Amino acid sequence: MLKLGFTTRWVDIVMNLVSSVNFSVLFNGKKLEEFKPSRGIRQGDPLSPYLFLLAAEGLSCLLQSKSESSNLSGIQVAATAPPVNHLLFADDSLLFFKANGMGAMEVNQVLDIYCQASGQRINYAKSSIFFSKGVPENIRNEINGVLHVPNETLNEKYLGMPSDIGSSKNGAFKYLKDRLWSRIQGWIEKSLSTAGKEVLVKAVAQAVPVYSMSCFKLPRGLCEHLNMLIRKFWWGSKEGHRKPHWVSWKDMTQPKGMGGLGFKDFELFNLAMLARQAWRLLQNPDSLSARILRSVYHPGSTILEASLGSHPSQIWRAIIEGRDILQQGLIKRIGNGQNTSIWTENWLPRDEMLRPYGCMTENLPQFVSVIIDPTTATWNIQRVREAFLPMDVKVITSIPLCTRNITDLWSWHFEKNGQFSVRSAYNMLVSTRNRREAWLNGNASSSTNTAEQNEWKTLWKTQVPGKIRMFLWRLSKHSLPTEDVRTHRHMSNFVACGLCGAPDSWRHSLLECTTSRCTWALVEEEIGHLLVRNSEPKAKQWLFTQMEALSHAHFVKLAVTLWAIWSARRKSIHEGIFQSPQSIFSFTTRFIGELESIKEGKPAGISRTGGRGNLQRRTRPRAPPANHAKLHVDAAVRPGRGGSAAVVCRDAEGNYLGSTALVVQGVDDPMILEAIACREALCAAEDLLLQSFVVTSDAKQVVRDIAEGSHGKHGAIVHEIKARSTTFSCSFIFESRYSNVEAHRLARYALNLAPGRHV
Repeated sequence: MLKLGFTTRWVDIVMNLVSSVNFSVLFNGKKLEEFKPSRGIRQGDPLSPYLFLLAAEGLSCLLQSKSESSNLSGIQVAATAPPVNHLLFADDSLLFFKANGMGAMEVNQVLDIYCQASGQRINYAKSSIFFSKGVPENIRNEINGVLHVPNETLNEKYLGMPSDIGSSKNGAFKYLKDRLWSRIQGWIEKSLSTAGKEVLVKAVAQAVPVYSMSCFKLPRGLCEHLNMLIRKFWWGSKEGHRKPHWVSWKDMTQPKGMGGLGFKDFELFNLAMLARQAWRLLQNPDSLSARILRSVYHPGSTILEASLGSHPSQIWRAIIEGRDILQQGLIKRIGNGQNTSIWTENWLPRDEMLRPYGCMTENLPQFVSVIIDPTTATWNIQRVREAFLPMDVKVITSIPLCTRNITDLWSWHFEKNGQFSVRSAYNMLVSTRNRREAWLNGNASSSTNTAEQNEWKTLWKTQVPGKIRMFLWRLSKHSLPTEDVRTHRHMSNFVACGLCGAPDSWRHSLLECTTSRCTWALVEEEIGHLLVRNSEPKAKQWLFTQMEALSHAHFVKLAVTLWAIWSARRKSIHEGIFQSPQSIFSFTTRFIGELESIKEGKPAGISRTGGRGNLQRRTRPRAPPANHAKLHVDAAVRPGRGGSAAVVCRDAEGNYLGSTALVVQGVDDPMILEAIACREALCAAEDLLLQSFVVTSDAKQVVRDIAEGSHGKHGAIVHEIKARSTTFSCSFIFESRYSNVEAHRLARYALNLAPGRHV
């Protein structure tokens, strides 16, 4: 620990903790004398994981110190690749050395030093050794004699994945099918509600192949078989025969905001997982794995320019597939514009077509820097209008520019913070699949519009048990087993209602059948009148109309009553248990009362969003540290035209030091303007010759983005702020608008000023 730079005081505290325990050993059932340890890691101690990391770092340093030796120089997969003589995975270690007796002896020396220093010991029974094909038998025996490792084998799987794929990927990953099926078989489906099944499918079943899918591209047939196992469990079976699948697997694998259940299509999810690996290689080009892959497959180029090559490994094939998916959502955040190609790279932040639609001139600018005025760090409006279509001009001029020389940076378009996520990549792939299938079928579009997405989200947030939400989803998908649906699926020859003999449909079963009508007659008039007026024949539109027209409390009553009517109807038809309208109504009233009592049991003062109501907005402003100034910043927006950023500066005693306002045209995104306001605070600090100060903003997300280094729409501005703030002793903190009134008023006032900076 001293070698790693920890102070003596800290080391003494840790060693006191390590040696404060007493150990005793049971020998032949008799407790021996207690003793105190002087080193080592004990199981169950919360400090042990951190000490283990320090010990592992010590082992790594020992091995690196021996890397100059020809015997422990490690392996090098290419001439320009970094040599590797060890890899550490938690308590599992891989050591690489030349196959000779001297190499084995040097490994033994390193391990002996490590064991003596850490108090750990090697479990030789669980250790194994693997030789390359050209090592003679006598050398193998010599090395085995030195290391005392009994097992000479390459395990079929290492860290849960195949060690060698071989010629058959289906055979190599067959264990995934077996593992998933063994998990599913252990669940008693009859005792689970649909909501319970949903949790098990998402949390357990679909998590089984995730680790393998993050490194390898699984065969399409294997992915479909895994999908089939999930479907089989979800819909169930009876006496060896599968039950009807009332909703297509494609619909079920849509995100919940697009009308699905959020189940994962394994093939698309596999691609999204691989795209994450490509993103990591793009963002961390100096990591060990990135350097090794670059030296073998794409020396002199980036991962985005790499090709598959002539003899690619299975991992490289998978990364290239993930890279192709990644490129669909990558977008450049403009800094100086020197590294961004206008026509071949994505850089326009909008929903579709992230590049310009076309050009208006023959003299095409090639890089974004050409259309930026370097003297004012603003867009060259005249050149932009000459070169681009009006629809592109509006988007281009809304992109904020940096005032310093900041390199363009890659961002993920489908996340607000610009960081790649598997969830958003999967949603992108689903949307792409939907558009492709719609085009092949001759439909204009199959995408879910924003209004409908909001309706779905509201439906899934309805405060009722999961099984009722699942019932509402099936109703909206027209997948309840009414007689008209069964006849359409050739499961029945009769369309008549099983209770009254009238033609059956979802409307008849839930609204118009005798029992249903009598039940609805007992509910509140507001709900009953709306049911009479709404004659929409399609279940989804009918349900969304009810949800929009009713308050949340009334919609909960509607949902519970629909579910209760359907449950009573199924019992009457299939079990011969008849429930009167009065008993159904009594059940729903009691059920809703229980739901309300559960809600009332929440801690008082906690809002639905998990906050503390208005308490945070009324907090008093905090004084800055001694000898620190305080800069309050805020922004204001004039939609469609632009916005303003304001800074008000006071010293630690509250004395006024100065203020600035910046009026920008074209930029009307509140988050971008809040980031510009934080940057303007640094400009004001330079003008006032401040060195130590605190910047306060009421935009919590922007403050968090500055701390974490966001790649969102304002990513280049954030990186400029982080670069410029290194010359100050400053910090960015969040404070409510209540303590930021002056900057807020100044920003609102500045909207009426001319574009530019006002001091």
